[in-house]
This record gives sequence, C-alpha cells and structure tokens, in this order.
Amino acid sequence: MRHIFKLNQLNNGLRLYANWQGNLCDLSLTNNSDNEQPIGDLTLFSADMIFPSDTKIYGEGYNMLSQYDGTVKESKLFASFSDYDHYKLYKPEGMNQVYNMLILYPERQKPVLIGFASCFRFSGWVRFNEETMQIALNGENIKIKPNETIKLEQIYIEQGDYS
Repeated sequence: MRHIFKLNQLNNGLRLYANWQGNLCDLSLTNNSDNEQPIGDLTLFSADMIFPSDTKIYGEGYNMLSQYDGTVKESKLFASFSDYDHYKLYKPEGMNQVYNMLILYPERQKPVLIGFASCFRFSGWVRFNEETMQIALNGENIKIKPNETIKLEQIYIEQGDYS
C-alpha cells in the first residue's frame, strides 16, 4: 500500500528523507540552504486517491472528543466536539482531515491503516478527498538552521485484517 505515496519535494533548500523498514517509515528533514528556514504545514507524502468516493472511513480528531466516520467523499463528526467548529483548528478547503490515523474500509478488500507511529513532537494529519490523499505535519513554525537535520514523526501504512 505504501508504494502509492510519493515523497514530496520541498522548496528553499529543505529536503525530506524517508527510510522504510517494512510498513514503518522514519522521516527526517534537512536544511541544505545557507539560511534558517521556518517549518510550517509540511506535506510529507501525496498520492492519487485510489479508493472510490463511497469507501467507508474512520479517523481520529485532535483529541478523542473528536472522531470522524463517513466516506472518502464526506467525513462526518460522530463525537461531541468538532476540531473545526469547536476547537477552531485549521482544515484546508475541499479536504477531509483527520489526526494521527485514518482507516479506510474498501469493499471486498482488507482495511487500510495510515497512521503516525510516534509522538516525538509534531501533530500529524491525513488529508483526503475524492482525488488525493496527503500525509502532513504541523511544523509549529520552528526554525531549522543551515545543515541541520531534524527527526520527524514515523508513518505506518498497512493493509490487513484488524479484527
């Protein structure tokens, strides 16, 4: 499943590195420029959406008071508080967004888990709509010095039976 995701190329001398060991990916970010670079919303991986729009989903919110289900076309809050209405968290227009992990339940196929497997520092999102999927981090606007490398969160992608 991980083969559908392409590592994003960044601007301003920043470079993402991915080291896959099975279904687990260690990520790091290096500043190859001569200038300090701020790290904001960082899209790590992108892929074309390969699942039909009616594929069922489950995703977590920023905290367990926000949980989402529905479909690839439209995720719906089924918990008490919305990340976007109650907590006023950012979501890109035209995208569904969940935090930490997304499970897709394609018909006649095993479920697919896309998730963050660490919590070193950064908050992670899985964003999706009928055309695309993205795995992204909130870089908290930290500044990365020239030639500095920082460790990012680990990603785990698996297709299998979770029952």
